[in-house]
Amino acid sequence: MVYQKNILSCVVRAGERCRYGIGEGSHYEFMNCVEYADCDPTLHICKCPEGFYESNEGYCRQLKGYSGGCNSTTECRAPLQCLTTTNQCDCDPETSRYQDNYYSPFQYGQYSGTCVGIMGKPCINSLCSEDSQCLQTSSGSKCTCNDSFYESDGKCFREYGNTCSTKEMEQCGPDFNCVDGTCKCKYSGNQVHDEGLRKCVSTAYGPCEDSKCVHNSECIEVDGYKQCRCRTGYIDVDGLCDRDHGSSCENIEVSIFIYQQRPGVSSTFREGCDRKVPLHCVNGICNCEDAGTVYDQRQRKCVWLVGYKCEAGDTCVENAICLKDQQAPLAKPAQCACMDEYIVTTNRTCVKDTSFVDDEFAP
Repeated sequence: MVYQKNILSCVVRAGERCRYGIGEGSHYEFMNCVEYADCDPTLHICKCPEGFYESNEGYCRQLKGYSGGCNSTTECRAPLQCLTTTNQCDCDPETSRYQDNYYSPFQYGQYSGTCVGIMGKPCINSLCSEDSQCLQTSSGSKCTCNDSFYESDGKCFREYGNTCSTKEMEQCGPDFNCVDGTCKCKYSGNQVHDEGLRKCVSTAYGPCEDSKCVHNSECIEVDGYKQCRCRTGYIDVDGLCDRDHGSSCENIEVSIFIYQQRPGVSSTFREGCDRKVPLHCVNGICNCEDAGTVYDQRQRKCVWLVGYKCEAGDTCVENAICLKDQQAPLAKPAQCACMDEYIVTTNRTCVKDTSFVDDEFAP
């Protein structure tokens, strides 16, 4: 027992017995409890009411709120816990965070600070951080980001192309900048938004110090800085990496990616052979579609072999040009033919005619 000055009497500490039987029969003696405590009619001990905890000295102390100093979780108001790293009442950093001015219909329908679940973790009293919602699943509740938001480090941020501002709950994700009120890639001239990854990725020859590269490319160091380059066997086509001439094109139909070059404008990228030439998947290898053409690596073109039909603007193999038979211009189409001083080989290319003698230098 302890002496309580305001009532000039000795009182029973919290946790101690406050009701005693006297003699035979049902005669009991009641003892006053310390301030705020009541004598439990069933257990016959002094108990602290809701909102209070029992101190080591046997007094009833008010539960401590967020950031209050503590030695034990029993001193903190639920769902706060006493963190040993700071000796303060706080939310569990692994599953929740403290959110101030949160309107909670579960807490008397008023605004108050509380612990809320973070993205991907269980809801706390059906509460999740702002811009996220509590989803009930077969295995329990789980916090998920609202539509048009995505998760990063346990927080929900506005998606690419959404409206934004500098306010806390209107900020873009770490991959984006808020440009003229819209979330856009940081390096807008050298990045596209990958809808599958929900991130901005750098295109070929774009920076990659703090971002990923587009599919089939890798981040390498060039002259002291990092840059995305297409992997071996792939070639740059407008910043994306297609399979180069001679590369295998097996399983090409299953690799599909959706990129956005700017908000609201999406394009489907189906991984395949060089679209610039264009090359095609021929018998499992990226090659020219027509067997009458061969790939010219220097020009990055499929060029016509000698003797094959051509049209104005078509490119023939090296040292050949597209010619029309002047003796029968209407009867025969134009064909690739070797230029003067060159002769055709068995594989329909042109080589220097070693027997040719220029009349100017003839003896």
